[in-house]
Amino acid sequence: MPRRRSDFARVIAILSKAPSNLHALVLAGAVLDFQRRYDEAEQYYRRALRVWPNSAQVLNNMSNPFLARGNASPAREFYLKACRRSQTAECAFSIGANQRGGKTRPRRRLGIWVACHKPRPVNPVTPFACGGSRFSSKIAASVSGKYVRSLPRRRALVFTRRRFFQAYLGTASLLSQKAAPADQPLRIWDVHSHITSVTGATPEERITELMRFADRMGVERLILSLGYPLLENPSPDQLREENDQVLRALRRWPDRTLGFVYLNPNYTEFSLQEFDRCVRDGPMVGVKLWVAKHCNAPELDPIAERATNMKAPVMQHTWLKVSGNGAGESTPYDLVELANRHPQGSFICAHSGGDWELGIRVMRAAKNVSAEIAGSHPTAGFVEMAVRELGAERVIYGSDIAGRSFASQIGKVTGAEIPESAKRLILGGNLRRILRPILKGKGYPLE
Repeated sequence: MPRRRSDFARVIAILSKAPSNLHALVLAGAVLDFQRRYDEAEQYYRRALRVWPNSAQVLNNMSNPFLARGNASPAREFYLKACRRSQTAECAFSIGANQRGGKTRPRRRLGIWVACHKPRPVNPVTPFACGGSRFSSKIAASVSGKYVRSLPRRRALVFTRRRFFQAYLGTASLLSQKAAPADQPLRIWDVHSHITSVTGATPEERITELMRFADRMGVERLILSLGYPLLENPSPDQLREENDQVLRALRRWPDRTLGFVYLNPNYTEFSLQEFDRCVRDGPMVGVKLWVAKHCNAPELDPIAERATNMKAPVMQHTWLKVSGNGAGESTPYDLVELANRHPQGSFICAHSGGDWELGIRVMRAAKNVSAEIAGSHPTAGFVEMAVRELGAERVIYGSDIAGRSFASQIGKVTGAEIPESAKRLILGGNLRRILRPILKGKGYPLE
């Protein structure tokens, strides 16, 4: 969170150009909350609600100014709205105040508690409410207004995002999944791998270096894309050179790697020729698009159509930046627009937009778009929310190696509080299902 005046000034500058920028509005409110300028924070949150009235995050944040000023009634109202927007069935929350001498202590006025039969201490990761502060209370009033129980201070549960998802947001589809036998090894396929930042003078040396780490982490297969150096808008000659580098890496480890061809929609005709060379007539099995052009542009349609005809998935880099995306950098909104124009195609939303809480919601209606989890910190709740909102069948593991480590990205899945069967789908089962038609058509052995 930006706390310096210069950082806050940048947020305000963004809002002067884009008054309805949701991320900037929420961030401005959060900064003002931190500075205890609660009246001003409330105004920014209200503006954010006008942009997205049903956002659970904004509704939750909206309660903070009321909470800090000791106004419990509207704070509780906004918390409950956040719960309903997050699809809880019946919230077992309780909202209480920590009082001493009849006065409410600043920044500890109101907490969200969960009443459970066997309370146990937890290490808070990202508390759902109040900017990470801890809260305690001897008396808790349930959200329905009825007395629930007293929770001993020493055994109080801080309500974390992870615990929120685990206890109350599980869907029927998750509960019905059968657990895979524990003795079966995880078959990890990494959809998002690069030789770009790896040590080595040649593609063969670089992929061999990657394989050392893959072996250490139990990764069965890498899907490679992009060569080196990393070019945002490569010319046709540069594009061909980068794809040739990936082809050399594939030949070095044919049983452990697959490739996605890197295309540039600014050169549509050449990209189609490169698709034919590397996918139709070569060993590659998918398309990688980066930041050369917004993927909802009409120039993408011939590429998406050709990929769909070959049953090749299209993986598009996406991001949602408070400071504004790059000139050609796509968002999940752009990808959903493209996917809707090609309903028979298969699309992978790389990074889930970075701001995954928003990106996941954007993807919900587009059934042919899968969320890919690579390239961000291993934040608690990411994978759980993706599974809850999209279903485990639409979530795919990727690492963005060597920009990120295998360990941190695999940990998002293995540490997630979801069924074992869902973890196996995410770590490789879904990708194998998506690639099965094109692998079969190319004569790859299917396991």
